[in-house]
Amino acid sequence: MSVNEIEQRIEAISRHYCELLCKTKNPEEKQKIFNAFYGSLLLVQQIKIDEICDRIRSKRISL
Repeated sequence: MSVNEIEQRIEAISRHYCELLCKTKNPEEKQKIFNAFYGSLLLVQQIKIDEICDRIRSKRISL
């Protein structure tokens, strides 16, 4: 998946979470929604970091 595709998906997910936040009046629910969104972003970031590390390791092995 290209960086552009990832950015587009994150943007779509961000809009969805913002819609949920706007519809929710309960502050505790808003916090849960935000935590889920933030956790999702952290997971995406970790996946990309792992992919980069794997590529670096595989290039070192082939050298």
